[in-house]
Amino acid sequence: MKMKRLTARKLFALAAVCALLGGMMAVEYYLPSQRTVSAQTPVTNFAENPPEISSMTATALSAPTTAGNARLTVKFAAGSGVGSQITVRIDDRDVLLRDDGLGGDPSAGDGKYSGVIQLDFNALAANQSRIDRLNNPKQGSDWDVLTAESSMTSFVADDSGTISDGGEESYEEPQVEPTPTALEASGDGDAMFAMDSAMGGGGGSTTVDVTAFSKRAQVGMKRYQKVNYSGVQPGQTVPLFRIGTSNSIDPEKSLLVRDLSVVQDASRTFNPCTNTGTPMGKWTFGYLMTQLANQSQTGIDPRDFTRQWLNKWLSSQTVNGFTTAARLRMQSIILDPWEAASGGPGQPLDLSKAPFRLLAIVNRIDLRRNNGFGGRDAGEGRFVFNAIDRRGGGCATMQFTVIFEYGIDRQGNAVRDWARQWYDLSSLSFGPQFNAALEAITEQFAAAGAAPTRPNGSALNQLRTNEIALVLGTPSTDDDWQLREFRLFADGQPDAGQLRMVTVKLTPDTSRLAADTTARFINHKTQLILQERHTVPEIWEAANFLGGFSDVRNLSNAFPPDSNAWRDGPTVTITNREARHKFSLNTCNACHTTETATIFTHVKPAPFGTVAGLSGFMTGIDVVDPVDGAPTRRFDEFERRALDLDQLVNLPSVFQVNHQRAPMTH
Repeated sequence: MKMKRLTARKLFALAAVCALLGGMMAVEYYLPSQRTVSAQTPVTNFAENPPEISSMTATALSAPTTAGNARLTVKFAAGSGVGSQITVRIDDRDVLLRDDGLGGDPSAGDGKYSGVIQLDFNALAANQSRIDRLNNPKQGSDWDVLTAESSMTSFVADDSGTISDGGEESYEEPQVEPTPTALEASGDGDAMFAMDSAMGGGGGSTTVDVTAFSKRAQVGMKRYQKVNYSGVQPGQTVPLFRIGTSNSIDPEKSLLVRDLSVVQDASRTFNPCTNTGTPMGKWTFGYLMTQLANQSQTGIDPRDFTRQWLNKWLSSQTVNGFTTAARLRMQSIILDPWEAASGGPGQPLDLSKAPFRLLAIVNRIDLRRNNGFGGRDAGEGRFVFNAIDRRGGGCATMQFTVIFEYGIDRQGNAVRDWARQWYDLSSLSFGPQFNAALEAITEQFAAAGAAPTRPNGSALNQLRTNEIALVLGTPSTDDDWQLREFRLFADGQPDAGQLRMVTVKLTPDTSRLAADTTARFINHKTQLILQERHTVPEIWEAANFLGGFSDVRNLSNAFPPDSNAWRDGPTVTITNREARHKFSLNTCNACHTTETATIFTHVKPAPFGTVAGLSGFMTGIDVVDPVDGAPTRRFDEFERRALDLDQLVNLPSVFQVNHQRAPMTH
């Protein structure tokens, strides 16, 4: 491979771990009250969309000061919208980064922002050694197979260099050896690099291999020369590489917990079919609904709260001008058997007998905003249930999942502390100790009063449903899977405090699928879409656009393979094909089908006694572009999320300044 010779100065601007190739554009936010395109106002929100960072280095000071022991130098990508100064939060204190030639900044206007921080160089060295140990050949751990399946096979053997004395030595820059998707194909340089899970070499190796991610897609690998962090002398400059390893994480314990010893723990869950377990246990559907209603604060009876939510399937619902028909089988399949178990027709629903089975408890810390630029959250914590058909006293699994998605209110180092609680679960064996530790985590977001300033005092961000079980049962215009979203509000409306149906995010109404208006939108927003920083407005081209629900064509009814993919309109072609894919991937319906080769659910409904299955998108899969037939893209959410969690826990907090959160909303 042809390699480019670079000076040390240029190396750090171009070959840092988070090499971000594209310039950031201001994100356009669309408020519900904005009814025309002309009313939209670009807003820069660095917590939501942080400026892209090309490189970070640290120079050891000749003597520590009250501000720290190292000068951090950050180079932002061109067009990032950063002025001559910017304040970031590192280790729970504000750090002023400046490019004005003042306060120790070496040169004004050179695009390099500097400030003094406290940095533990020995900790960086220890982390590098830790990764070496974990990436030695593994000894048959429980999660080897999943990790091995997602490992990449191609890499570049050339070494990069490290600056030892700030001189002008030349170094070879490692290039990404692409898998079927290349960074340049998307125009998206936002790449996260982490040690390849399969890399060995032990402590004697001089290089580390890293797997490159562009948002969710694996795009190749790089090899870097190790940095001698433990030998840094005053005046020396070293690169700050955002490295990590997935081998420290058991995804089945720290990311998505579905082991039967957990989801059927008799002291925390309940089986309404056999009347075994703990009614209203901490991980039951009834308990969670009771906490959402929070009757002591709101005065809302949780039984009425639950019924009002379910009644939304019994009549047509209109959201943002789009109407979905009633799905009347809600009455016969869910409500009638539940009423029967509660004492008879019309009786209040006995929440302890809720016909729902826990499938998984999920850590979505990867959804966190950038805390270095003012974000105040640590992503989400989730519970996934599937409905049970109790008609005739049976216990049939329904293709109907319900996901409780809670926001985690944390800031600064508290985000890392939250991450470590999930991380530490990997070291525990399944059993009473594991379940007690997990309950201590879930109660922090699921219990009533977890978010005192939010509606009902609940931390719930949204509740989502995915189902086809309530359709008529014969091919019809209603024979689609359907996704709905519900949120709590405290706005004085008649349904305040209840679950209100709202728009599905980043997803136009299904009537806009394969439409010229959507193709024009994608062409107009190409750069933001390539960076996966776009929003989808309620109104586009003076017409309702954002969907109030998302219908997914049932592929068993012989629809074409690309029927749920967002694609060209009849007369308007989407110019950038990677933008087509990224727009489509971030919609509800295409993410759950054609763009990820998934049959609707990523966590599969399963009967009691059976572990829920997972989609290939979660465990590792290669997907051919469903519209164009090329390229082939690699997805592996377990690998991506594990790398992110490992980095968050084990790297100094300065690295969170260049965190780019996962764009998906589902």
